[in-house]
Amino acid sequence: MFRPMFRIARPRRRLASDRRGTVTIEMGLVGTLFFLLLLTIIELGYLLFVQSVLSGAARDAARMIRTGQVQGSASPATAFQTKLCQTISLLVPCNKVVYESFAFNNFGSVALPPPKKDASGNLSSNGFTPGNSGQIVAVRVEYPYTFIVPIVGRYLSQGSSGNMLLSATIVFRNEPFGP
Repeated sequence: MFRPMFRIARPRRRLASDRRGTVTIEMGLVGTLFFLLLLTIIELGYLLFVQSVLSGAARDAARMIRTGQVQGSASPATAFQTKLCQTISLLVPCNKVVYESFAFNNFGSVALPPPKKDASGNLSSNGFTPGNSGQIVAVRVEYPYTFIVPIVGRYLSQGSSGNMLLSATIVFRNEPFGP
């Protein structure tokens, strides 16, 4: 009677000491989290890179307003857009970028309206006024960044759209230039 119990207990001990497949299970548990963390780091690095390029492009295009080059062209908004899109076209689709410019008489009166959205919820421009010589000008460039990794976008996006609004704002006084 004692012997059959011993035979049943031996396979359990042998099964408990069998370590085949544990690396696979551990990799499935830990590896998934590791790769998700790695993708999140890559995604956030790319997001910061796009924000940096957008800011630099906005600064370069705003320089054309500041020096009066845009005001001297036939279509100031088109000249600004052309300069902006030359810089960002490799990273950002230019048709999704919204740019706007506002002119003020002094720095104390600078107040930008909130970003405008059309009926379908897409960003739209509040207008483009490059200002005259010596006026204060505020330029805002916005881009709705769509996350590459959906799970990262779900936790970091604004609202349910899965997008994050990247924005660059530059405020400056126009240089003295001709009429």
